[in-house]
Amino acid sequence: MKKLLIIILLLCTATQFSMAQYAGGEGTEEEPYQISTAKDLVYLSNTKEDWNNYFILIADISFPEDETTFDWDGDGTADWDESDTLGFLPIGNRDYEFTGNFDGKKHTISNLYIERPEVPYVGLFGWASTAIIKNLGIIDCEVNGDYNVGGIVGHGNNIAMSNCYSTGKVRGDRTIGGLIGECRGSNLNNCYSAAKISGAGHYFGLLNNNGLLCYWKGYRKCFRWWIYRIEQRRRDKTLLCNRKC
Repeated sequence: MKKLLIIILLLCTATQFSMAQYAGGEGTEEEPYQISTAKDLVYLSNTKEDWNNYFILIADISFPEDETTFDWDGDGTADWDESDTLGFLPIGNRDYEFTGNFDGKKHTISNLYIERPEVPYVGLFGWASTAIIKNLGIIDCEVNGDYNVGGIVGHGNNIAMSNCYSTGKVRGDRTIGGLIGECRGSNLNNCYSAAKISGAGHYFGLLNNNGLLCYWKGYRKCFRWWIYRIEQRRRDKTLLCNRKC
């Protein structure tokens, strides 16, 4: 009997722990999951079953400036092992897309670190489809991937993004954007990036491929599929909403 009680207690504790990975909420439109810490974000990135739900930030989130001191893979230890050196695991991928609703509530995420130079579809969200992302600032990010690399979204398909911005550094081989690496059939409103973009191939200041450009503080190159139409011009806080690349 005593052993049975211990087993029941352990099961209840485990269940309670599994339900407490976010700060609150149920993932619905009425009661979205609440994200308040960097650990909450890491849990989300490792829980693909939640990628079609509703989320809100309830606080500004800051990863450590020294990326070697954080548990990026969520295994419970910040030991800078092989998986930790890769940094944050993007939310959503080609096989399991992020299709949810993420409302930053005008909060920010600072010091996002991703070091996956041989991996495509890299950003806070790796691959997002029919998703809504709004009211979010990414500050001082360090994002490095192969192709389709963005400060917020690596690959966006029919997404809606509004009131978002990014600063920091975004690197990759090609198809790179301060906000979105590759963007198809999507709408942006009141978004900008002041991130530094670098890459070996075609690279872009804000986004590319049929996305709506708001503004980017810096130089941009616009490349649309196999039509070799290259533009480079200075855009310093110039509002360019509803302009298509």
